[in-house]
Amino acid sequence: MIILLSVILLSCNGQKQYPEQSQVDSNKVEKVQKHEKSADTIRLSNDIDSVEVYCSFFAKYTAFTLSLSKTHFNGDFVYGDKEKFVINSLDKRNRFVNYINQFYIEKEKIIFSKKKTGYITSNHYPEIIVKLFKKGDVVLEQENRIGSETHKVEYNPKFIEFYEFLEELVSE
Repeated sequence: MIILLSVILLSCNGQKQYPEQSQVDSNKVEKVQKHEKSADTIRLSNDIDSVEVYCSFFAKYTAFTLSLSKTHFNGDFVYGDKEKFVINSLDKRNRFVNYINQFYIEKEKIIFSKKKTGYITSNHYPEIIVKLFKKGDVVLEQENRIGSETHKVEYNPKFIEFYEFLEELVSE
């Protein structure tokens, strides 16, 4: 009985119990590794070296070209006296690459449906022209117009996000 009481008293000595140090260290390492992965640069799929995106927003009288490669992510306004700009944000670069991979390399649908309206709407619709390069050669050139004069178009909401993201990049 005295031995049992001694064991209980020794095990309940009032000190807080902590996990083993090696377990704490491995948890810290795992969290740091997850954080490092989120800060990595996302790459273009299928060995694409670089991308050029021409985008025009006629309603805002803005047209610009974005250029992305392993060494840079910058833009240039086509009209007016605005200067070239560099995008240094890794988050914005990665977001841009994700959209390019999603719609132009992995070919996720941009248009969900397109129905003829029976009437014509005249307008200057924004357009996005994407060129993908591999070893200096153009491997894809695709134009997408946001809107139609003769059809009601339902776009992938993620593509509309991409369009809005492009607007955001040049309005900063």
